[in-house]
Amino acid sequence: MARIATIDKKEDLAPEHQPIYDSIAQSRGVVGGPFLALLHSPELAERTAHLGSYVRFESSLDDKVIELAALASARELECKHEWAAHINHAQKAGIPLATIRAVHQRRDAEHFSFEDAQIISFVREMVRSHRVSETTFQALYGRLGERGMVELTATIGYYAMLACTLNVFDIMTATGGIQDLKDAMNVQAVPHVQIVQDVSEEPVKKRADHYKSVSIEKEKVMKLKDQVAVITGAGRNIGKAIAKLCAAEGAKIAVVEMHEGRGRAVVDEIEQAGHDAVLVLCDVAHSGNVQEMVQKVVDRFGGIDILVNNAALTDHADIFASTEEEFDKVIAVSLKGPYLVTKYVGAQMAKQGRDDSDFIYGHPLVVGGGVVATANFPKEQVR
Repeated sequence: MARIATIDKKEDLAPEHQPIYDSIAQSRGVVGGPFLALLHSPELAERTAHLGSYVRFESSLDDKVIELAALASARELECKHEWAAHINHAQKAGIPLATIRAVHQRRDAEHFSFEDAQIISFVREMVRSHRVSETTFQALYGRLGERGMVELTATIGYYAMLACTLNVFDIMTATGGIQDLKDAMNVQAVPHVQIVQDVSEEPVKKRADHYKSVSIEKEKVMKLKDQVAVITGAGRNIGKAIAKLCAAEGAKIAVVEMHEGRGRAVVDEIEQAGHDAVLVLCDVAHSGNVQEMVQKVVDRFGGIDILVNNAALTDHADIFASTEEEFDKVIAVSLKGPYLVTKYVGAQMAKQGRDDSDFIYGHPLVVGGGVVATANFPKEQVR
């Protein structure tokens, strides 16, 4: 249910603003989506609609680039309505269903065509870090030119604005040919979206029947869908159980282990169950190893969302019989290890530009080995 009253008929507006409603309805076939909230500021809604008309129909960018940018923006901002509303548009623009699914699953560049990967990388960098690397910029600049680069950036900004409006006000209506958006962000639902005639091609009075004809087959919503989890000491016991549980909830698992045989066995179990996992050999007591581990995970999955510090050594030998070397080894793995892993994984999380301060700032970030660590990053590091 929306957080504010939605304006879905022109009678909800003052008489002097009703022509704005009519103008939006005429240009789009229906007034819905973000405009149900934006019309509380009629002038803003009118100018937004005008900008949208340029972005969608008048810019120098081809339809495929526009729709790919719209989908990638919706996915990065986790806007269910915007994502679902653009699936049909994307397919009509010539974007294969496999590409749509790869965008949803946040696949690496190797899963896209060369040109599609350029657009996806540009959107992801812009949304995640609020900047675009020189390499990514120059790759597209040679293809789109100055005007195209400006219009692509503005297109992403436009769809980001709509996504934020939809997310903030919980606008989950049936506009754009989608009735039930509950599972729209579940990639498994994508193949079941029925392709229907664009609503703008129908008389507005028929839209209610049009919405009833559209459905999305519901699938199980996984709690950790597409999250990347780094789990140290995941080769056995508690670490193994956590890895399998997170994988079952849709996470991509980095099995961090010193013992290749144990780690490989866990990866094989996860993959046989139909989930994604990678083995990263690492001695968590050595900073160089940990930094390499973080880079390997980022190279494979594109980022890190979850950290479980599980690796630990326990030695129950008589204190009088144990050696100083054995004690140092336990401290290195069980105490220094969580420190190093938290330090470098936390730095990667901050680098990803996670501006949800409750996720990192002043809250438990990792657990394991009897230790609960809190990462108190300065807020400017995650913004």
